[in-house]
Order: sequence, then C-alpha cells, then structure tokens
Amino acid sequence: MDLVFKQMLASPEYQHVFSGISYNLKDMIAEVKDNLDLLQIPEGITSTIWVHKGLVVKRDLSLSLAENNTSLLSLHVKGTQLLDKDKQVFQYEFNIGDEETKATFGINGDLFYDGKKSDDTITLLINDNEVIFTNDETFDGKKKEFKRHFEVPGQLKFMWNGDATYEKSNMKSNHQFAVEADEISGDMLTVHLKKTAETTKEVKIPSEGQVKDLGNMNLDELADFFENEVLYDMQEYLFNLMGPSW
Repeated sequence: MDLVFKQMLASPEYQHVFSGISYNLKDMIAEVKDNLDLLQIPEGITSTIWVHKGLVVKRDLSLSLAENNTSLLSLHVKGTQLLDKDKQVFQYEFNIGDEETKATFGINGDLFYDGKKSDDTITLLINDNEVIFTNDETFDGKKKEFKRHFEVPGQLKFMWNGDATYEKSNMKSNHQFAVEADEISGDMLTVHLKKTAETTKEVKIPSEGQVKDLGNMNLDELADFFENEVLYDMQEYLFNLMGPSW
C-alpha cells in the first residue's frame, strides 16, 4: 500500500491536480470580487437598538438584498436580552426568505454563572421543532463536575456527564457519553473516556519572517502564495507522512 501511495504522489496526474487547484482558486477569488458589484441592497440596512444603563437590552435589524435584479432576499432579526452580574437572559427571532419561501427560527437562552456554579439552558427553535441544550456545572477551584445534555424533545437525548480535577499544571478528567432514543435507554449505549493533560510553560511565537499578511495581498499574490507555498508544504507533509521508508 505504501508503494502505491508513493507512486500516486509522484505521478504526473497528481501534480496536475495540485496545479489545477491553484488556477481554480485564482478564478474563484476573481468571481467573488465580480459578484460583489452585482449585489444590490435597495432599502439599505436598518438597525435599531434600545439601551438601558449602557447595555443593549433590545435590538431590531432588517435588510433586503438581491443579485442582478433577482427576487429580494429579506432578513429580519429582533430580540431582547437582560444582563445582570451573574445572569444573562436573551430571546432572538430570525425571519429570512424571499417572495416564495420563508423560514423562521429563534434562539432563547437563560444563563447563570457565579464563579462556582453554572446553570444554563439554550433552546434553538426551528419552525415547530426544538433543540435544547442544558448545562449544570459546579467548580470549587480544584474539581469540576458537569452534566451537559442535548435534547430533541420526544425524539433524541445526548448526555455528556463527567468531572475534572485540576492540580497545578495537570488535569485529569472522566467523561461519560450516553444516548437515549426510541427503544434505546441511556444505559444501553454508553461510552466512557478518561483524559489527562498538562499545560505548557510557553508557546513559541513565529518569527516575523514566518508570518504572512494575506489581507494585504492582491489576487496574483494570493494565487502565487497558495500555489508555491501552501500546496508545496502540503506535498512535503504527505511525503513526510510516509516516514523514512520514502
């Protein structure tokens, strides 16, 4: 298998694929730039916010856009939020669509954290369906215990429970994953995972010569960078992946 893979990487067909990627990338960037000129926002963007004691408590945003005189695609976002010292409550609704198709979804959240305990509930609403995430977590400075559940009411429930112990730069944790669904109880399908980790004392920062400023590159420079550096490094990685036997 190794020999077959090596021959594939060295083949003219393989080199042709990587060469084609660079040319396609250049064409794609040029196409995106041209399409921006066709984008129309006839009514502009309307955004209204309500502020209480320096905090945004309500917002309303709407815009409509079209490409080259096609039907308008509209987006309307409205929501409220309450921010306290230990608690955050928010409720947002999104409406998007054109003349023929419309969709509505929302996200509601009730979050609590006092430095030692978290109690969160986030609900995603898609038409008449719900996806609910709950998080119950405690932390005393050395040990964390948590229960994190994802649920589609009446259909599926994914449970992630566990604990983690922290001592200086070391961490040990235990995780239990379980699923509940029709005719499947939580103890029928369970995965246990143990993990250990250690923090590093420092992170090596790349030198200035190793940093590339993609934002200041033009189309030709971007295409040249991906063709002569990114794709080349990718090939080197694949060669090294095979080890000394290459």
